[in-house]
Formats: sequence, C-alpha cells, structure tokens
Amino acid sequence: GLPENLVLRRYIIRPSLHPILTNLVLGLAGSLTGAILTETVFNWPGMGRLYYEAILNIDEPLILALTYVFTLIYVVARFILEVLYVVVDPRVTVE
Repeated sequence: GLPENLVLRRYIIRPSLHPILTNLVLGLAGSLTGAILTETVFNWPGMGRLYYEAILNIDEPLILALTYVFTLIYVVARFILEVLYVVVDPRVTVE
C-alpha cells in the first residue's frame, strides 16, 4: 500500500486541520480578551477584570471601549482563520 507518512499526512492530518485551527485561533482570541472569572477570583490584573470593574462602577465609556476592542479582536481572529483555511485547503475559495 501507500507509505505510512503519506497516509498520515493526506488522509488523517489534512481533513482534521479545520477544527484544530478553529479551536486554536478562537481560543487565542478568547485568552486575549480576558477571562473575567479567573482574573476576578485570583485577583489578577487583565482585560477581563477591567471589564468587570467597569460594569460594577457603571463606567459606560470604558464598557463601550472594551466591548469594541473585544469585538475587534474576534473579527480579526475570524479573518485570520478564513485566510488559514484557504492556505491549508486549496479547495476552499474566498468569494
């Protein structure tokens, strides 16, 4: 039959790259936006804690700014993910 390396690369790794890339990129975006619960419980400074304190203090400009930044991070992450899909699988096209 075919060499083991070829089977592994063509029939196992290539089809499974889409969910791996999705989890990796969106997980990275999630960690950049901050983990509100973790930062609050362990008293760590970060974006999530800043967002939580802004909500508690009803600081509307800061809430809006952080919501905009978090949304921008996710939009950029989704764009990068779409580009990676095209690089990994040439059958995927961008319209």
